[in-house]
Amino acid sequence: MVGLPVGLAASVGARYLWVMNHRRIQRPHIIVTIADDHRYDALSALGDPLNRTAHLDRLIERGTCYRRAYIPGSPHGAVCAPSRAQLHTGLTQFRTTDALCSPDDQSPHPALGGLLRDAGYHTVGVGKWHNSDPAFRRSFEFGRGVFHGGMSSHFCVGNVDYVPDTAGEKRNNDLAGHSTDLFTRSAIGAIEDYQRSNDERPLFLYVGYTAPHDPRDTYWRYRRQYPLSDTPLPASFMPEHPFDTGTLRIRDELLAEFPRTEEEVRQHNADYAAILHHMDDGIGRLHAAAADAGFTAQNTLFIHTADHGLAVGRHGLMGKQSLYDHSMRPPLIVAGPGFERGVDDDRLCYMQDLFLTLLEAAGVDAPGPCDFVSLRSTARRSHVGAAYSDLMRMVRDGRHKVIRTHARGQWHTQLFDLADDPHELNNLAQRPEARPILAELGAAMADWQRWAGDPAEGFADAALPVGES
Repeated sequence: MVGLPVGLAASVGARYLWVMNHRRIQRPHIIVTIADDHRYDALSALGDPLNRTAHLDRLIERGTCYRRAYIPGSPHGAVCAPSRAQLHTGLTQFRTTDALCSPDDQSPHPALGGLLRDAGYHTVGVGKWHNSDPAFRRSFEFGRGVFHGGMSSHFCVGNVDYVPDTAGEKRNNDLAGHSTDLFTRSAIGAIEDYQRSNDERPLFLYVGYTAPHDPRDTYWRYRRQYPLSDTPLPASFMPEHPFDTGTLRIRDELLAEFPRTEEEVRQHNADYAAILHHMDDGIGRLHAAAADAGFTAQNTLFIHTADHGLAVGRHGLMGKQSLYDHSMRPPLIVAGPGFERGVDDDRLCYMQDLFLTLLEAAGVDAPGPCDFVSLRSTARRSHVGAAYSDLMRMVRDGRHKVIRTHARGQWHTQLFDLADDPHELNNLAQRPEARPILAELGAAMADWQRWAGDPAEGFADAALPVGES
């Protein structure tokens, strides 16, 4: 199956009660950190030769790492907003807007934080929220250091607190410090507020970091650890993308010269590693403060993920507006009650499967049809897919992946054997022996489009048009 039919996911899997170390049988606390542009393999525990993520490595040791998690894509270039909207609503980008509303009549969808709040959770949102102020108010009871926007200088982040008991009044905070430190301090402050309140409700803390999104400015103590001489080129480095995807001159792609040079791509990757290292340290401070406050592996789910990945010179691209794995795959790590320690789980899944996973952990029924599946479910997907704008569609099975691009009136088909070619360098689409694979993946793409509610036509055609490259 490509995806479970809409509504079926809500009935899959059992509801669980969770053992807390300081109370009777209760529901777990939930602490989520979500990064912006954190690529799935940018973790030293997974063998990355450049990026150093000691604290996230420890989280992997304590929990389950989902090695093949994807996002379903985006209708536009600011991929973070629809990706997070899908996480908070449990619906694909064809069924929810960035503001967590129905695209048909703009009626608001129930949001993850609001569902947990209504079920008796103390809910706090911290950091980046790119999904509208009304949606934040529907999602969280409290807000600390909330940044409403997509990006900014990391050293000048406008942010607000939501003042309790004042009908949602907001007050501006000072702008001092780096975004990672600001959001980490705010999250630790939220834990301290929760402790002082003696609230008997479990805590749901959602922390949206803006790192490692550009501009990748951070302190010299991090930058100096990544000299260009020690920064390898990505395995899929290319000076230019081999064909026009329709996205080659958008904002993200203008961050480097054309054609890409080895030196400039090394610098971008060194900067990426430095700010990611900084964020990892911030997450380490947050997890240490949580442990000091009594949030443990026995009573708390700790999750780290991201809204998408980033190319940073791979395939001649700089941004995330493509369907290569470097852009569509975020990290997904879950540690705590109900999840095995030190496990690599290679199922095909979506980061947005967290929606039903967290509701299930809290003993909360989905509010209606849901497009995703709990990570605790025994159901397994045979395929996952993704869409970018009206330009690209992708589907993959356990081994092969096809990307169909329609830009400037031209069709392009790419077929990769991910087992032998994980960096997606060798296009097999023109080989005669690829025809049966393309036919099978074409049918799977049609199934995926029906599952996702994608109305686009032509992408699932198995045959290559005459003259296609």
